[in-house]
Amino acid sequence: MKDFFISMLEKLGMAFWIEISTEVPRCVYYFGPFLSRSEAGQAKPGFEEDLSEEGALGITSMVFQRPTPDILTIELDEYSTTQVTNGVLGIEVKTADLSRKSS
Repeated sequence: MKDFFISMLEKLGMAFWIEISTEVPRCVYYFGPFLSRSEAGQAKPGFEEDLSEEGALGITSMVFQRPTPDILTIELDEYSTTQVTNGVLGIEVKTADLSRKSS
């Protein structure tokens, strides 16, 4: 039943996702979907710990509602930043094959 509700939230773009950014490597990771902010918040420390154990540094994270990300792992070194507008980072693809970035 829970999977049904998550599926419906995903279709509506209202599921909760964890976004974790790391400075080293320069990446953004998306984990989800989750049924509630609370559920995502409870799962967040485990994902942060996994990345830390893999050697990631400068870990920051947040939970928010959003549509399903097209790319679940973004390696920022393969992109050039174009601008930051109202807190939203615009990225421009250099030569990355985005199809291989999804997990």
